[in-house]
Amino acid sequence: MKWISIIILFLISITAFGQDKPEVNKKDQPKIGIEGQYRKIKLGMNRKQVQEVLSSDPDLEVDVETDYGDFDKQQKFLLKAKRKPFIHHIYYQFYHDEKQDTKKSDKSENKTDTKKKDSDDKSWKLYAIIIQFNNKYNDYPTLYERILSKYGEADIRTSRYAMWKASGRSTYKTSDGRNIGVLLILNHPSTIKIIDYSKYQAMVDKQRKSPQEAVKNYQREVNERLLEDFTPQSPKGDKKTDDKKSD
Repeated sequence: MKWISIIILFLISITAFGQDKPEVNKKDQPKIGIEGQYRKIKLGMNRKQVQEVLSSDPDLEVDVETDYGDFDKQQKFLLKAKRKPFIHHIYYQFYHDEKQDTKKSDKSENKTDTKKKDSDDKSWKLYAIIIQFNNKYNDYPTLYERILSKYGEADIRTSRYAMWKASGRSTYKTSDGRNIGVLLILNHPSTIKIIDYSKYQAMVDKQRKSPQEAVKNYQREVNERLLEDFTPQSPKGDKKTDDKKSD
């Protein structure tokens, strides 16, 4: 009877061990989706919204040296903030939303300068946040451990950078209502990058194609110039006649 009791207890322990085993395999568990935001600023916000949030954040200040406003429209793609001594700079990078421009193109002529500026700011959408921490306060190992505690082990990790990929994770809903995959990168010594992966990839692909298209256009232009002597000219009158008329 004693041996029977021991065997039963042994079988129960094996069953319990078998039930716990699948839970140990964390690879089968879905990965946590990466949040596309830092503090109250979210990917997909337009430039005007980002400026408003920054102005109300007591812990951050806009770096006016890079926010030229009306003086330089080329700077619309970038805003910078800082929080000394903990954060050297935060870079907010925007892309130009052409769809937004199409909606307002016919109405812009009747707007005042202030309204035009607001309208322009709304057509620039946030796709990346880059936070450059001061490594005296937050270095690479410290930041990695903090991210690890929230999102788990990085998909790629070296001594110089770590990457948490967007694939295999739940999507993030942006401020403008899109569901996106977010790429998170930690660079040595202390920089964190939060990126709208699909938008970033589209911009990279466009940049790759642009040089090729430029080369092709240049080749066409050169070829046309080399064939000019064999191409019928449009009737513009005799050059000598034109010269006499001008005299």
